[in-house]
Amino acid sequence: MLTIANPCVIPISEQINDCWHRFLLDRPKLAAITGVALAALAQTVYYFSGSSPLCALALVSAVILEINLAYEWRHLLNEVWYGLLNRPYEPSFKQTFKEEKFLGDKQEVLATLEYNGKLPILTFDPLVTDPTQRGYIHGYMLADQIVDLGQKALRPILAFLQWEKGDKGDANLKLLIDRLEIPSDAREELVGITKGIQERFRVNGKKCPDDVTSFIFGAHVMTDHYKAIGSSLGCSTLVYRSQIGDPPIIGRNLDWVSMGYLGRHLFVRRYSVATENGNRVVSSFAFPGYIGALTAWNSDGLVVIINELGKTSKGEGKPYVLMTKELVEKCATVDEAVECLNLNQQNTPCASSVSIIIVDKKQSKIFHYYPEGSDHILLKDLADDGILAVTNHAHDALGNILLNSICEQKSVDRLNRLQKAIEKGKSESKQPIEIVESAIKAAGVSATVGVFIADLSSGEKKILLDDFFAHKQIDKQPYIKI
Repeated sequence: MLTIANPCVIPISEQINDCWHRFLLDRPKLAAITGVALAALAQTVYYFSGSSPLCALALVSAVILEINLAYEWRHLLNEVWYGLLNRPYEPSFKQTFKEEKFLGDKQEVLATLEYNGKLPILTFDPLVTDPTQRGYIHGYMLADQIVDLGQKALRPILAFLQWEKGDKGDANLKLLIDRLEIPSDAREELVGITKGIQERFRVNGKKCPDDVTSFIFGAHVMTDHYKAIGSSLGCSTLVYRSQIGDPPIIGRNLDWVSMGYLGRHLFVRRYSVATENGNRVVSSFAFPGYIGALTAWNSDGLVVIINELGKTSKGEGKPYVLMTKELVEKCATVDEAVECLNLNQQNTPCASSVSIIIVDKKQSKIFHYYPEGSDHILLKDLADDGILAVTNHAHDALGNILLNSICEQKSVDRLNRLQKAIEKGKSESKQPIEIVESAIKAAGVSATVGVFIADLSSGEKKILLDDFFAHKQIDKQPYIKI
């Protein structure tokens, strides 16, 4: 088994570059202005001097600067693009969802959408275990939010990813939907969501977008097709325990391009699945219309988390967000989840590179799928020092960074910040929960739209969401039982 590597040693020159790099790229609008300014500089030089060589020199200087700012050129372009897409930030955080109940034919309450502080929670009645029915209710209650998010956020992001990969329209994505193994229950739930959206629009007398079905399905496979899709699309996860035998504490930042309003669309979905031993309650922290498990947990105490990794897309297999959905619905422990993952890999392997973190009260493991662009899978256990940390890259057995595994240019920097905050907290004799909170805050970026912290000993969780810098709310929000 592999253990977490020691913090990477980075030369002073690279540390200075990283500081400047992070300063600019944590400010997407500034990055956008910088890109425009560089282009204007080249045009101005050419206009006043009439000299193509001087203009070329200005452009070359700009290119050198851009290379110095990003580990790969597309990341800076992504930041400029996302900076231009960002809507003006509204300081007053508005409630995105409307509190309501979904009633059945006999006027029984089948689902309730309500706020706990700033956190919207959609709770299904335990009797709603049919995937199609659950999907229909989900789509009906959140129809406006799903379509709004798709048109204003996902569609622009997808357009840029298609341009970057050389895809023309949605053709390749639709082919992938047909090729990938989408489990029957997940397919039924996704179809239910689209029908619920269409019915809500019909009832409200509005025209439903024609592409709602392809959008719903595409959202669940796009990250298996578009790998290494740029900055602001990464995450940081930490599993920490102070003593062997203690239940661990989990911290997790969800980093996504905000566009000024994405964070407020996050919500918790709670539903029941039928098992041999009765119903299992599953909770998932994600976006409207999304059933994949990005950050999810169940009533048995199993927690499953996804971090993007690498650049490998196999073009076949099972979408990773639906693999993790299967884990949290079918498994009660890490051992059961490992067995399920092994069985999946034999029958319908993971469709792309990804890190899957699974945790229960006794142990934790990370599966790094295809970090070196092959079918190789790295497995790491919660180390003797009680630390299991991951961002968006992987290390080999000697602690060396696997370069092909890096899918987000700030990944190494965020991991170092996590580890330094842990060491500082331990040296100051902080409580384990305080160490995790400080580490998660240290790893946060402007694109941190969601935070999940779970104390498995007490069952309490802190779930935060905001359009920018959600990690800065950690000290302001209470823990809740959920």
